[in-house]
Amino acid sequence: MLNVRNSKSSALVHERLDLGDPDAVADYERALYAAFRDSDIGTLDRIWQFDHDAKRLRPRVPYAGQQVFVSRVDGEIVAGIPMHLDMSGPLQLETMGFEIDKGEPGVCEGLGVFSLCFLYEGRVIALELRDHVFEALRAQAIRKAYGTCSQKRLRPYQLLGFRVIDERDFDGERKYLLLRDVE
Repeated sequence: MLNVRNSKSSALVHERLDLGDPDAVADYERALYAAFRDSDIGTLDRIWQFDHDAKRLRPRVPYAGQQVFVSRVDGEIVAGIPMHLDMSGPLQLETMGFEIDKGEPGVCEGLGVFSLCFLYEGRVIALELRDHVFEALRAQAIRKAYGTCSQKRLRPYQLLGFRVIDERDFDGERKYLLLRDVE
Protein backbone atom coordinates (compact mmCIF):
# COMPACT_ATOMS: atom_id res chain seq x y z
CA MET A 1 0.00 0.00 0.00
CA LEU A 2 1.30 3.41 -0.95
CA ASN A 3 1.43 6.72 0.80
CA VAL A 4 0.98 9.70 -1.49
CA ARG A 5 3.09 12.78 -0.92
CA ASN A 6 1.81 16.15 -1.90
CA SER A 7 3.28 17.91 -4.88
CA LYS A 8 2.11 21.15 -6.40
CA SER A 9 0.17 19.22 -9.04
CA SER A 10 -1.36 16.48 -6.89
CA ALA A 11 -4.85 16.63 -5.48
CA LEU A 12 -7.08 14.21 -3.59
CA VAL A 13 -10.68 14.18 -4.82
CA HIS A 14 -13.64 12.10 -3.57
CA GLU A 15 -16.47 11.65 -6.06
CA ARG A 16 -19.34 9.50 -7.23
CA LEU A 17 -18.31 7.52 -10.29
CA ASP A 18 -20.29 8.03 -13.50
CA LEU A 19 -21.43 4.45 -14.13
CA GLY A 20 -22.69 5.50 -17.57
CA ASP A 21 -19.12 6.23 -18.68
CA PRO A 22 -17.45 3.01 -19.89
CA ASP A 23 -13.96 4.50 -19.46
CA ALA A 24 -14.69 5.47 -15.84
CA VAL A 25 -16.06 1.98 -15.13
CA ALA A 26 -12.99 0.39 -16.73
CA ASP A 27 -10.68 2.55 -14.58
CA TYR A 28 -12.63 1.53 -11.48
CA GLU A 29 -12.58 -2.17 -12.35
CA ARG A 30 -8.82 -2.05 -12.96
CA ALA A 31 -8.27 -0.37 -9.58
CA LEU A 32 -10.52 -2.95 -7.89
CA TYR A 33 -8.54 -5.71 -9.58
CA ALA A 34 -5.24 -4.19 -8.42
CA ALA A 35 -6.55 -4.14 -4.86
CA PHE A 36 -7.70 -7.77 -4.80
CA ARG A 37 -5.67 -9.65 -7.44
CA ASP A 38 -3.29 -11.15 -4.86
CA SER A 39 -5.92 -11.75 -2.18
CA ASP A 40 -5.84 -15.11 -0.47
CA ILE A 41 -9.58 -14.95 0.22
CA GLY A 42 -10.81 -17.97 -1.71
CA THR A 43 -14.46 -17.00 -1.96
CA LEU A 44 -13.99 -13.75 -3.89
CA ASP A 45 -14.63 -15.45 -7.22
CA ARG A 46 -18.08 -16.45 -5.94
CA ILE A 47 -19.13 -12.85 -5.31
CA TRP A 48 -17.09 -10.98 -7.96
CA GLN A 49 -16.17 -11.59 -11.59
CA PHE A 50 -12.42 -11.67 -12.24
CA ASP A 51 -11.10 -11.02 -15.74
CA HIS A 52 -7.41 -11.80 -15.34
CA ASP A 53 -6.60 -11.17 -19.01
CA ALA A 54 -8.02 -7.63 -18.94
CA LYS A 55 -6.95 -7.14 -15.28
CA ARG A 56 -10.47 -6.11 -14.30
CA LEU A 57 -12.76 -7.08 -11.45
CA ARG A 58 -16.46 -6.37 -11.14
CA PRO A 59 -19.14 -7.23 -8.60
CA ARG A 60 -21.80 -9.71 -9.70
CA VAL A 61 -24.41 -7.22 -8.46
CA PRO A 62 -25.48 -5.13 -11.50
CA TYR A 63 -24.20 -1.57 -11.70
CA ALA A 64 -27.78 -0.39 -12.33
CA GLY A 65 -28.51 -0.73 -8.61
CA GLN A 66 -25.20 0.68 -7.40
CA GLN A 67 -23.59 3.96 -6.58
CA VAL A 68 -19.80 3.75 -6.65
CA PHE A 69 -17.71 6.30 -4.79
CA VAL A 70 -14.00 6.71 -5.45
CA SER A 71 -11.00 8.69 -4.30
CA ARG A 72 -8.58 9.94 -6.93
CA VAL A 73 -5.09 11.36 -6.74
CA ASP A 74 -4.04 13.15 -9.93
CA GLY A 75 -6.99 11.52 -11.70
CA GLU A 76 -6.02 7.95 -10.74
CA ILE A 77 -8.45 5.91 -8.62
CA VAL A 78 -6.76 5.02 -5.32
CA ALA A 79 -9.78 3.93 -3.25
CA GLY A 80 -13.37 2.92 -3.76
CA ILE A 81 -16.60 2.03 -1.99
CA PRO A 82 -19.43 0.54 -4.08
CA MET A 83 -22.88 0.78 -2.48
CA HIS A 84 -25.82 -1.36 -3.57
CA LEU A 85 -29.05 0.58 -3.08
CA ASP A 86 -31.52 -1.61 -5.01
CA MET A 87 -32.87 -3.96 -2.36
CA SER A 88 -35.45 -5.49 -4.73
CA GLY A 89 -33.03 -7.98 -6.28
CA PRO A 90 -30.42 -10.42 -5.04
CA LEU A 91 -27.86 -9.10 -2.59
CA GLN A 92 -24.20 -10.02 -2.39
CA LEU A 93 -24.65 -10.90 1.29
CA GLU A 94 -27.34 -13.43 0.35
CA THR A 95 -24.75 -15.32 -1.71
CA MET A 96 -23.02 -16.09 1.59
CA GLY A 97 -26.24 -17.22 3.27
CA PHE A 98 -26.97 -14.05 5.23
CA GLU A 99 -30.42 -12.45 5.33
CA ILE A 100 -31.62 -8.95 6.14
CA ASP A 101 -35.01 -7.27 5.97
CA LYS A 102 -34.78 -5.94 2.41
CA GLY A 103 -38.15 -4.24 2.80
CA GLU A 104 -36.94 -2.01 5.61
CA PRO A 105 -36.74 1.58 4.35
CA GLY A 106 -33.38 3.30 4.27
CA VAL A 107 -31.01 0.33 3.98
CA CYS A 108 -28.22 -0.44 1.54
CA GLU A 109 -25.41 -2.92 1.08
CA GLY A 110 -21.73 -2.09 0.84
CA LEU A 111 -20.07 -4.39 -1.69
CA GLY A 112 -16.50 -3.88 -0.55
CA VAL A 113 -13.98 -1.23 0.39
CA PHE A 114 -10.56 -0.96 -1.17
CA SER A 115 -7.67 1.43 -0.86
CA LEU A 116 -4.49 1.29 -2.92
CA CYS A 117 -3.06 4.20 -0.92
CA PHE A 118 -3.33 4.67 2.81
CA LEU A 119 -2.36 8.31 3.38
CA TYR A 120 -2.48 11.55 1.47
CA GLU A 121 -0.79 14.49 3.22
CA GLY A 122 -1.20 12.66 6.51
CA ARG A 123 -4.94 12.10 5.95
CA VAL A 124 -6.39 8.57 5.90
CA ILE A 125 -7.97 8.24 2.46
CA ALA A 126 -10.45 5.46 3.33
CA LEU A 127 -11.83 7.41 6.31
CA GLU A 128 -12.35 10.53 4.22
CA LEU A 129 -14.02 8.51 1.48
CA ARG A 130 -16.27 6.80 4.04
CA ASP A 131 -17.39 10.21 5.30
CA HIS A 132 -18.08 11.35 1.72
CA VAL A 133 -20.12 8.19 1.04
CA PHE A 134 -22.17 8.45 4.22
CA GLU A 135 -22.95 12.11 3.55
CA ALA A 136 -24.29 11.13 0.12
CA LEU A 137 -26.29 8.24 1.59
CA ARG A 138 -27.83 10.43 4.31
CA ALA A 139 -28.95 12.86 1.58
CA GLN A 140 -30.87 9.90 0.07
CA ALA A 141 -32.48 8.95 3.41
CA ILE A 142 -30.29 5.85 3.83
CA ARG A 143 -29.95 5.04 7.53
CA LYS A 144 -28.17 1.67 7.61
CA ALA A 145 -25.38 0.08 5.60
CA TYR A 146 -24.86 -3.68 5.65
CA GLY A 147 -21.80 -5.47 4.39
CA THR A 148 -19.78 -8.66 4.66
CA CYS A 149 -16.14 -9.47 5.14
CA SER A 150 -13.70 -12.25 5.92
CA GLN A 151 -11.78 -12.68 9.17
CA LYS A 152 -8.74 -11.06 7.54
CA ARG A 153 -10.66 -7.87 6.69
CA LEU A 154 -12.75 -7.63 9.88
CA ARG A 155 -10.54 -5.19 11.81
CA PRO A 156 -10.35 -2.58 9.02
CA TYR A 157 -14.15 -2.64 8.71
CA GLN A 158 -14.49 -2.22 12.46
CA LEU A 159 -12.18 0.80 12.23
CA LEU A 160 -14.66 2.22 9.68
CA GLY A 161 -17.41 1.86 12.31
CA PHE A 162 -19.03 -1.43 11.29
CA ARG A 163 -20.10 -4.00 13.89
CA VAL A 164 -20.61 -7.74 13.52
CA ILE A 165 -24.27 -8.84 13.67
CA ASP A 166 -23.92 -12.41 12.35
CA GLU A 167 -21.27 -14.86 11.22
CA ARG A 168 -21.09 -18.15 9.35
CA ASP A 169 -18.89 -20.39 7.28
CA PHE A 170 -19.06 -19.89 3.53
CA ASP A 171 -17.12 -22.35 1.39
CA GLY A 172 -14.81 -23.10 4.30
CA GLU A 173 -14.12 -19.46 5.20
CA ARG A 174 -15.50 -17.52 8.16
CA LYS A 175 -17.63 -14.59 6.95
CA TYR A 176 -19.18 -11.78 8.97
CA LEU A 177 -22.36 -9.82 8.38
CA LEU A 178 -21.70 -6.21 9.32
CA LEU A 179 -23.90 -3.22 10.06
CA ARG A 180 -23.18 0.46 10.39
CA ASP A 181 -25.60 3.24 11.14
CA VAL A 182 -25.26 5.95 8.52
CA GLU A 183 -26.92 8.66 10.61
